[in-house]
Amino acid sequence: MVIIVVDLNKSTINYINKFNQMMKKELFKKFLFLLAFMLSAGIYAQNVTGVVTSDDGPLPGATVLVKGTNSFATTDFDGNFTIEASQGDILVVSFVGYTTAEAPVDGDQLTISLALGNLLEEVIVTTGYGTQSKRDITGAVSTVEADDLLSVPATTFSQQLQGRAAGLTITNDATPGGEANVRIRGFGTIGNNNPLYVIDGVPTQQQGNLNPNDIESIQILKDASSSSIYGARAANGVIIITTKKGKIGKTQVSYNSYYGWQNAAEDVEALDAQGLGEYLYLADYYAGKTPSHGQYGFSGTPENPQISIPNYVFPSGAATANESLYSLTPDNIYAITRSADTNWWEEVTRSNAPITSHQLTASGATEKSQYAFTTSYFSQDSPVQFVGYERVTLRANSSTKVLKDRLTVGQNFTLSMDNRKGGFPQNSEQNAVSASYKHHPLLPVYDIAGNFAGSRGLNLGNNNAPFARLSRNQDDRSKRIRAFGSVYAEARIADKITAKTVFGFDVIGRRGLYIGRPQPEYIEGNFINGQTSLFQNSYQWNFTNQVTYKETFNDVHKVEALLGVEALEAFGEQFGAGRQRFPFETTPIISFLDAGNQGTSSNYGRSELDYALWSQFAKLNYGFGDKYLAQVVVRNDASSRFKAATNSGVFPAFSVGWRISEENFMSGLSFIDDLKVRYGWGQTGNQEIGDYNAYTSYQSTSFNSSYPIDGNVTAATAGFNASQYGNPNAKWETTTSSNFGLDATLIDRKVNIEFDLWSRRTTDLLLNIPIAYGAGDGGSPAINIGEMFNNGFDLAISYGDQKGDFGYSISANVSQYKNEIIQLDEFNTPIFGASRRVPSLTRTSVGQPISMFFGLQTDGIFQTQAEADAAPDFGAYNAPGKFRFVDVNGDGEINDDDRTEIGSPHPDFTYGINLNLSYKNIALNVFGNGSQGNDLYNYVRYFADFNTFQGNRSVRALREAWQPTNPSAPRSQWIAANPDATSPIMDANDQTSSRTSSYLIEDGSYFRLRNIQLTYTFGNAINDALGISGGNIYIQGQNLLTITNYSGLNPEVSEGNDVTLGYDGGYMPVSKTILVGLNLNLF
Repeated sequence: MVIIVVDLNKSTINYINKFNQMMKKELFKKFLFLLAFMLSAGIYAQNVTGVVTSDDGPLPGATVLVKGTNSFATTDFDGNFTIEASQGDILVVSFVGYTTAEAPVDGDQLTISLALGNLLEEVIVTTGYGTQSKRDITGAVSTVEADDLLSVPATTFSQQLQGRAAGLTITNDATPGGEANVRIRGFGTIGNNNPLYVIDGVPTQQQGNLNPNDIESIQILKDASSSSIYGARAANGVIIITTKKGKIGKTQVSYNSYYGWQNAAEDVEALDAQGLGEYLYLADYYAGKTPSHGQYGFSGTPENPQISIPNYVFPSGAATANESLYSLTPDNIYAITRSADTNWWEEVTRSNAPITSHQLTASGATEKSQYAFTTSYFSQDSPVQFVGYERVTLRANSSTKVLKDRLTVGQNFTLSMDNRKGGFPQNSEQNAVSASYKHHPLLPVYDIAGNFAGSRGLNLGNNNAPFARLSRNQDDRSKRIRAFGSVYAEARIADKITAKTVFGFDVIGRRGLYIGRPQPEYIEGNFINGQTSLFQNSYQWNFTNQVTYKETFNDVHKVEALLGVEALEAFGEQFGAGRQRFPFETTPIISFLDAGNQGTSSNYGRSELDYALWSQFAKLNYGFGDKYLAQVVVRNDASSRFKAATNSGVFPAFSVGWRISEENFMSGLSFIDDLKVRYGWGQTGNQEIGDYNAYTSYQSTSFNSSYPIDGNVTAATAGFNASQYGNPNAKWETTTSSNFGLDATLIDRKVNIEFDLWSRRTTDLLLNIPIAYGAGDGGSPAINIGEMFNNGFDLAISYGDQKGDFGYSISANVSQYKNEIIQLDEFNTPIFGASRRVPSLTRTSVGQPISMFFGLQTDGIFQTQAEADAAPDFGAYNAPGKFRFVDVNGDGEINDDDRTEIGSPHPDFTYGINLNLSYKNIALNVFGNGSQGNDLYNYVRYFADFNTFQGNRSVRALREAWQPTNPSAPRSQWIAANPDATSPIMDANDQTSSRTSSYLIEDGSYFRLRNIQLTYTFGNAINDALGISGGNIYIQGQNLLTITNYSGLNPEVSEGNDVTLGYDGGYMPVSKTILVGLNLNLF
């Protein structure tokens, strides 16, 4: 219903007449005459009310716009609206999933009814250098909307993507400000498997510090037919990010905020002081030694060991000490320290670490222009002490149409500043997790003088005190500022032809400040302070020009052609400098390099990014009668990373689609709304081999290239030597992929199915092959010699419906990939991964997936001496309680030749599940994801379960260790008291059981309840009371439940090195988080 009311009373008319009499100029008289005429005709703008309906009843949330203006309204829960309009104006009414309608304001009672449209046609997907209706896509493209992203507040968008799309494998970094590891459809190369990110048209391989709340949607281009238009950088897939823009209507201002409390989801299970004493007693006894220790007192029997804890650990094991002798000076270190029973994990963590976010957004649009401005602040403290992260983001995008709508100009700009405070590396032997296992529980946090307690007493180990390390690092900073965006112009140069030019940029500056505090209490420490400063800067610009032609012939032949060229240049460098021996310990002083001793100065500098691309690309889309679809793409890239003879690579692709549901023979299947099959084939390239692989580079250092050529052995003459050998014949890696897919919409659009079967083969793998020792110590270049094959499937299913006030939907996705190395060098020499205190953790070899765990295979534990005697020879190792190692090659002895693949970091499948329930103003969202069948290398067990260091042990090392029924009997007569034990016997002399073996490999499968959120949307009464146009409040829990058999703190681990996958060297647990959030549409 539309009602127009005009109130023109006598006082108003008298006022106008009097005012008119005062006017002397004819222009003013004519103006007032015209105004009076308009008022008398009832055309002056007034409040208009109405209702928007459909066949299913009123439509809440529909948009009503006065055509040609920025005046708009949104319908309430009953479909009603009120808007300011004039008689004769046209109201444009739209709602997702329905056909847009126009209705004139004519003063009559008007109900606007919308007809159900084709939802797939309305979904526009951003693909390579353009957009396309999701209905017409023939490649493998997954879309994640903003609502799904925002349901999991996180530091980066990549963390929010986890479990949201089939074919996407994401491993999160559990530290504040950490980025996630993203892989699309497994691993296509042995080198860099990171995807390409395209943010508002700007290509980058930096996830960076983009505010996730600014994102409107994300498209994942998974196969070559959809991603090959990006050519050289698309071998690992493409993630296209579109940020939020203004919606048609008057200015909208919104405020979004949340505050939460975080706690570590898992705890370190290390022995207390008494338990460690018992372990050390038994380890000595079972080794055939008389139990003794520099701190503990031992007595009793192995069946009933008596452990006495000293009063002091420095002096070592003392009952008393003259505390007046305390000293901690360079010439006299006598730091008297009382004993304790310290749980180091409790000391280095804190409860209810805060996380908060605030965002203010203003946006709007008319038919000719749009704008959106955002400012946001995000802060997260870690559950680990003294570690945190902050980010401030400013974003603006706008566009406008000029020259009679023939030219559109616009810009997207984001400025983001973030700061990582304190911190430690994941998988480090000295991080919070590792140190909580290793540091001795007899040590307190502070000594008797209030200084940090150290390990200078006997048998306390040489581990850094974890609390002291974190405290001393709390002033470390890693600050980053990033400015990226684009400016563009799009012109309609003919009815069917448009031209677009885009200049994009991505500029990053980083400042690192790392303060070294004296650590005199540490057994290997000193009194020297220091500071290191790091400066990094990089830029990338891209200049893209393209022409698009669109035409429909005879109403059935749809043609779209795209031609374009692109230039890209990237450069980055870093400089570092340091000094020591600052006169004061205060942070403001030690933060300035000039305040340090000049004689201790050090510095370095290098470029770390330096390449350019020149590209040409073309794309042709064809559709016949909305039934048969085809796309052809070709791109040529020339890269400065290759010599002239091989620097150009041509990457073609094609895809076809058949909408079976449009065929006449499908007319009887009414439950099928839309059914499409598609096939795609294409090639993409990879140039991630460093910037100077084609060239030999040289260095001049005192260690590598200085020689006493004049006979002076104290003053060598500086020279040069090769630091990196070049390979001028290197060429592109090429990945050829194929994809068969099916898209189906069923049962009145309640069910949606996307299914893909895919394969990809990478040839000319660029590998760094070791060079002959006689060539010097220069690094080897990348050479084209390898081949790799991947295949798998992606499946996504969703179902949703609305029953009156109750709505529900459930969606799930599952994906699988299989990886195999087909060829390496001419000898198929295996590639070994990173090593720690043990040999290489992984091996990549022909016939196996990349990065398989490599070591000895265990087959249980010897229960008797007879079992040990019957086993293959392993020197003096075989005995009751020890591992039974497998003689893989069958030569009757155990040695390095028996090492084999002992586990795989690759999952059988990954999956995600999402459930939405709503009733009137209340909504519940539950989301979880998981991984099944992958193994993890739990390196923490190497030092927590064995006699590796002098520090602490895990609870498992004592409570789950094999022990004999009669320890006093001769070893040859030992039989198991606990035959189901999972850990070997405690033995102070055993340096063999800790070798890399299947004991350290665990099942890493897990399911994690990632998010559960309860939301209440305000009704009109609350909105009116608050003076807002809409809003909601919610409470959310994150990571509240994890189901796994993995004994580490977090089954989500990522080394960041694709030849060393699945390695857990002390990965931080995720945080269990409770959030309270508020979203307000202010006006």
